[in-house]
Amino acid sequence: LGETVRRIARKGQPPAVITWDGKTDEGEPIAPGEVYSFTFNAYDAQGNQTRIPGTPQRVNGIVQQVGEEWVVSIAADQVFAEGGAQLIEQAALRLDEAANVVKEKFKNQVVVYVYTEQERLSAERCWVIQAELGRRVVLPAEALKVVPRFVPGLQPKLSKIEIRVL
Repeated sequence: LGETVRRIARKGQPPAVITWDGKTDEGEPIAPGEVYSFTFNAYDAQGNQTRIPGTPQRVNGIVQQVGEEWVVSIAADQVFAEGGAQLIEQAALRLDEAANVVKEKFKNQVVVYVYTEQERLSAERCWVIQAELGRRVVLPAEALKVVPRFVPGLQPKLSKIEIRVL
C-alpha cells in the first residue's frame, strides 16, 4: 500500500457518485503515469465499518485549471516510444485531446514543458510536440513556446508533457 493522497469525508447517506479533482490533500495535482488506488469506507449508526476497495487506476493524463491557466499533463509513455522522441500509435488521440483544450482555452500563450531525465531527449521531444501542436492548432505567431526540462535521475514513469494554456 502507498501513502494517502487524498481523503474525502462526508456524513449522512453515501452519494451515488464520488468525484475527485485530481489533487492531493495539499492541493497539488497528481502525477500522470502513476497508479492510484482507492478505498470506500462507510460506517453505520453503530460504528460498524464496511470497506470496499476500488480497482487501481493508472492516470495517463489530466486537465486542471490552476489559477488563470489550464494545464494538460500527459504521461510521456502515452505519446512517445520508450527512451526516444518517436510518436507511438496512440499519440494522435492524446495530442488531439490536448489540442482541443488549447483551442477552447487559449487566450495569449501556450507553453509546453517536456520532462525527462536527459537534456537531449527533452529537447527532441519538445520539437516533436511543437510540430504536432502546430499541425493541430492555428495560433498567433510566437504564441507557442516549448521548454525542455530535464531532471537527472527522474524515473521514466514520471516523464511527462505539460501544456500550459494562458
